[in-house]
Amino acid sequence: MPPPPLELMEELIEEILLRLPPSDPASLVRAALVSTPWCRIVSGAAFRRRFRAFHRTAPLLGFLCDPWVYGFRWDGVLVPTSSAFRPREPFAWRRPLDARHGRVLFHDSSSYYHLHVWNPITDAWIALPMMPNDDPDRDDWTAAVLCAAAATGECDHLDCHDGPFTVVIVGSGEDDEEMFSYVYSSESGQWSELTYADYCPDDSLNCQHSMLMGNALYFMFGSSSMILKYDLGTREMTMMDLPRYDGNDYDASSVSSVQLMTTEGGRRLGFVRLEDTRLCLWSRDDEADVGWAPNRVIELEKLLPFDRSLAWRTFLLGFAEGVGVIFLCVGDGVFTVDLKSSKVMKVYEGRISSVVPYMSFRTPGTDLGTMTIFFK
Repeated sequence: MPPPPLELMEELIEEILLRLPPSDPASLVRAALVSTPWCRIVSGAAFRRRFRAFHRTAPLLGFLCDPWVYGFRWDGVLVPTSSAFRPREPFAWRRPLDARHGRVLFHDSSSYYHLHVWNPITDAWIALPMMPNDDPDRDDWTAAVLCAAAATGECDHLDCHDGPFTVVIVGSGEDDEEMFSYVYSSESGQWSELTYADYCPDDSLNCQHSMLMGNALYFMFGSSSMILKYDLGTREMTMMDLPRYDGNDYDASSVSSVQLMTTEGGRRLGFVRLEDTRLCLWSRDDEADVGWAPNRVIELEKLLPFDRSLAWRTFLLGFAEGVGVIFLCVGDGVFTVDLKSSKVMKVYEGRISSVVPYMSFRTPGTDLGTMTIFFK
């Protein structure tokens, strides 16, 4: 009679499971279904924390967009790029504005001053109180959502999607004489008092996904080559210029040609600009007093089914913080460009105006009934 097969020690099993790719959450679910001991390991709180700490960077699980516009109505759509989500019905009347630290911020297009925060992992929704509207001229604004500890750096953001959060709104009035901001705290459940900045460019803020670097948020203006920096600690707002591009093929100052990004693992602010058939990457070094400097050039014709006839139908859509992925629309398709591997993927068919990437860890919890979302 042959001897029974040797069983792996649980410590060794855990070390193996830690190395499963976080971009494929279903692999952990399949591992949990192998046996009761494996299920106990994968669904334990200690394993979930170790899994996040081992991989550090939350993977790109999908993105949100607004492909359909009916007058003033937006219906947000979640597009999965991994096994984390099943396709679902559009979010009627809700337009995605921002996503960060496991949460998504929506603007309710049926009511101008209503915002909602959604946790895709738990499917929990929070309706924020109506935004302050003391001045009817404040009609140009955009917003960002983030962990409440982002201003102090006290959180590593590996497991804070259920914790306190903050929503920051910045904008300008119709007279364009000053910028304003106010902040919502989930801990107090209230909006802060308004703060102002005297200087305001003759431009409007764009609703593209904001960028977080250090203790500051960065927002693009709609048509000029300028950035708004919002300090999370002091709530001060300052303007930054982008280097000019003098090409004649198209308007490279338009927001569809410029996208904010981070470089060097999120340590530096950067941007990518579409110049003819090239993606030109820039980064900023304030410590060495260098300012903006070119970083890299990517030839689209070498990566995509691209020719000059499509140049007029190509524009940037977004950037996924942390994972270094650029979204761009070419013709009627949406593609991702991985800056590390140069891998290109087509992720959506159809024309959309913007992308809000969603990055998070998704691991099985103690309630194994939630695992069925992967196999329905």
